[in-house]
Amino acid sequence: MKIQTSLPIVSMSFRTFFPLAALAAILYPTLMASISTGSLAYSGFMINALAWHGHEMIFGFTLALVVGFLFTAGSHWTGNPPLQGKHLAGLAGLWILERLAFALPLGNLWLFTAMTLPFLIVVLAYMIHMLRGSRKNLIVFSFLLSCLLASKSFYILHVWTNDVSYLMYAKTLGLGTFKVMIVIIAGRIIPFFSKKRFPDYPISVPSWVNGGAIASALGVMFLQLVVEGNVLTTFFVISALFQFLRLSFWTRRKFFSEPMLLILWLGYLWLGLHFALEAGVRLFPVWGFAQSALHAFGAGTLGLFAMGMMSRVSLGHTQRPIKADGFLVAAFLCVFIGALIRVGVPLFEPNFFLSSMHYGSGFWTLGFLILLFKFIPIWLRA
Repeated sequence: MKIQTSLPIVSMSFRTFFPLAALAAILYPTLMASISTGSLAYSGFMINALAWHGHEMIFGFTLALVVGFLFTAGSHWTGNPPLQGKHLAGLAGLWILERLAFALPLGNLWLFTAMTLPFLIVVLAYMIHMLRGSRKNLIVFSFLLSCLLASKSFYILHVWTNDVSYLMYAKTLGLGTFKVMIVIIAGRIIPFFSKKRFPDYPISVPSWVNGGAIASALGVMFLQLVVEGNVLTTFFVISALFQFLRLSFWTRRKFFSEPMLLILWLGYLWLGLHFALEAGVRLFPVWGFAQSALHAFGAGTLGLFAMGMMSRVSLGHTQRPIKADGFLVAAFLCVFIGALIRVGVPLFEPNFFLSSMHYGSGFWTLGFLILLFKFIPIWLRA
């Protein structure tokens, strides 16, 4: 595949959007920890600080990561030319414009909407165009990105009406979509990467386990929008069991010596823990005050998968050995420790909640700082 631009940073989507995702991962948790501890006042427009943090972690950090991965992988799945040059730079500009819409006191609803909506619409349109030669991928990712667009629309409706129910729909649908996306993508890449690294240790997962993992995650996403109580709790338990069962088929002792595989394995472990904690919160409401279940997914699953995928794609697509050096191992460890502090400390020592937020975000962002230091020269170099 010929790259037709002289600027490496806009030659492939991962070179453009992984730096943006890393910067968002450093900036937003740090700002939220400062706001929560009273060190900083939030003066943005339209939504409160907590809603702003949730939006930016979904549509700033995570969506930048997904665009960097999907637009890079999609061109290889189909053989279609990658998005690059001025078009890729323009898409990155729309991502930045959206960040400004939530950070600045604009004072105009129409201007806010015009700044915050185009990025995801263009992403969806281009993904449909890119995957036109791959029917299965087209259906799956068009559906998931359409769910994200619906989530975005609920955020905008909340801004226009100040109705908090729209905010709940937005958050639930946005996070639920990324859970389903990770379940689908992990089911492809973890066995594939494992086989490439250890050909003598093949992985075979029964189709009913893979199907149950995806179906239960989808069920949870849509049920959260309409029901509560025992039905939803049961579905969380079922989904947790399916994710753990699937993980057991992926587990090989040999993999624990390979950080590039272990980071993805641990990320999926956090996903199972997230579903288990969501069930636990409904059975023991006292667990819910610090949103540990939510951060098991956000800090644990998303953080570790971001580390694993950004590292693997950046090394592999620049023809470097896919191997974790000391910098990457340190980055992986920092993000894992940060998630462990943010999720575990409030559950067992609620009095240390604010301290856990401070130290948890500190370790997490340090991990992404190390990753940025490691890969900036690679992303900028041909």
